[in-house]
Amino acid sequence: MKIALPVVVKKDNKWYQGFIEDFNLTINKEIKKLSDIKNISEYKGLITYIRTKGLDRDLANKLLKETNCESIYVLNKPIDLTEKQYESYIWSDYFPLCLKCKKNCKQSHIVKELYCKDFEKE
Repeated sequence: MKIALPVVVKKDNKWYQGFIEDFNLTINKEIKKLSDIKNISEYKGLITYIRTKGLDRDLANKLLKETNCESIYVLNKPIDLTEKQYESYIWSDYFPLCLKCKKNCKQSHIVKELYCKDFEKE
């Protein structure tokens, strides 16, 4: 298990969801905009998050520089998950058709169109 901070980052004018552990950023998926995050109200800007932890503001600037991100939003509480578990947390919102299917190849709700020849009703 590892302690990871779930984050939403803006990098190269694109938004991504992922996590940070020990100054290492892992990006799991691209999103269109910040408001695509289902619980965005639980995230804080990096500087605000660092200040609430009583840490030096320079740490935020260092993290932004090391990850080459324009901005970082941090989930207010760390989660104790493996990388695979966190990935499934991010992809937990499935396409509505997939929720009704018996197969385990579920696709995320961010898929624009879904054509599934293997759909099997439960």
